[in-house]
Amino acid sequence: MLKKLLRKQDGLALPIVIVLFTVIMVLSISALNMAINQSRMTTEYTASVDALHIAESGINEYMWYLNKADHENFEIGQDIEVVFADESVQDGMYRLEYVDGSVDDGYVRIRSTGYNTQKPDKLRTIEAVVSKKSFTEYVWLTNAEEQVWNVCIHTWNGPFHTNHTINISGQPKFYGPVTYSNSINTSNWYAPADPQYFDGDPRKVESIDFPDTNSELISRAKINGHYYDGMTAIFLNGDTYDVKTYNRTEGKWYFNGQEYHGNEKPTDIPSLPLPDNGVIYVDGSGTTKWHRNTGDLFISGEIDGQLTVAGANNIYITGYDPTDWREPNYTGDNPEYVPQGEVTGGISYARGIDDETSLFGLIAENNIEIINRRWPRVTGSAANNRWGNIGDIAPNNINLHGAYMALRGTIKYDQIGKQKGDASLFGSMIQDTRGAFASGNYGYGRDFYYDPRLLYQIPPYFLEPVDAGWELNEWREVGTHVPPPAE
Repeated sequence: MLKKLLRKQDGLALPIVIVLFTVIMVLSISALNMAINQSRMTTEYTASVDALHIAESGINEYMWYLNKADHENFEIGQDIEVVFADESVQDGMYRLEYVDGSVDDGYVRIRSTGYNTQKPDKLRTIEAVVSKKSFTEYVWLTNAEEQVWNVCIHTWNGPFHTNHTINISGQPKFYGPVTYSNSINTSNWYAPADPQYFDGDPRKVESIDFPDTNSELISRAKINGHYYDGMTAIFLNGDTYDVKTYNRTEGKWYFNGQEYHGNEKPTDIPSLPLPDNGVIYVDGSGTTKWHRNTGDLFISGEIDGQLTVAGANNIYITGYDPTDWREPNYTGDNPEYVPQGEVTGGISYARGIDDETSLFGLIAENNIEIINRRWPRVTGSAANNRWGNIGDIAPNNINLHGAYMALRGTIKYDQIGKQKGDASLFGSMIQDTRGAFASGNYGYGRDFYYDPRLLYQIPPYFLEPVDAGWELNEWREVGTHVPPPAE
């Protein structure tokens, strides 16, 4: 019986062996496929990472050429080989294309596509903005803060820098990066020092050196710009402007290019278009205020376009049309005197601060001041071209849209008088020595906000720091690849 049972199981071993062999084969093949897929995934991942590094190399190489001032010899749109010293990164190729901006604009938006030569179908693309180091990267920049203190009433809505010492007493608020080139000085003079830094601790950095003069803009104004030589007033009117100016060479007053010696603003002389290259320069000699040869500039209005206005002496921002020189009316209120021209409220972007196209710059060799006393007029003498005994003419609130630079002076409220509302900056303020907008309860409060466009866009031919180089300001990966070069 037992022998019969054993004989019946003689053939059972073979199917079991076949089943076991099949299972082992399936598991082996699965393991092999997993290994192959893992290897393929690793290769794909490595190629993708390499492609990103190669694309970054394209951006870095382009910046190197920019800093050599040799960008015109850089090949755009061609495949350029990259060989890495680090053998863990595969060599590859990149190609670039311009998106917008230019060297003359002070920024370039560029796209770089990279790929590993062993996996040319694995593309990664970076879009970057490179810009030249500029003064306008800050809402507030000074060569020296002197003994002016940042206290509880001071709020800085943007990057802050001084080439010297930051003086702090109380609880000023800094909503952007804070840098300095000398030291931070704290005191309990106003209140216990407790500064609020919302974008990291302050950092000590190299100074941002000012040029000696703004005279380089004279040639810009004479070639494709507008140049004036003598006391000048400019009313910005969108994409045009009115100008009343004294020509020192001819000894004559002009309004919009036509000879005119009156104080009332003409209505039959057309306005001038903004200059082709966006630069106006007001030249002159001496520093005596109200002298027709000095080259002082009075300016306000609304700008719709891109413009830089520079002056060889002081620049005065008004709250009313500065080309209407009729005698201001006495009100006894605040302001005490009101000029008869159009109310401007300072300098504003015509389409508001959300306008992405307009950029304005104002550069004084000496001071930029919100005017508070006197008003210009044509007189028979070279000096004292003003109305006498005119008191407070500053508006209650004033706008300051754009980038403002007092190269060898300060930006301030001229002869602080009555209590005012706010001086509202949307842009950047750069000055040699920090100026005052208020004293005690008198003058203007500061409502200062940074225009983030100024991080990589600047007004036409705005002055640059000494030895300014190009740097990376924005970086992001995009899905739009640079097309291959044409065959």
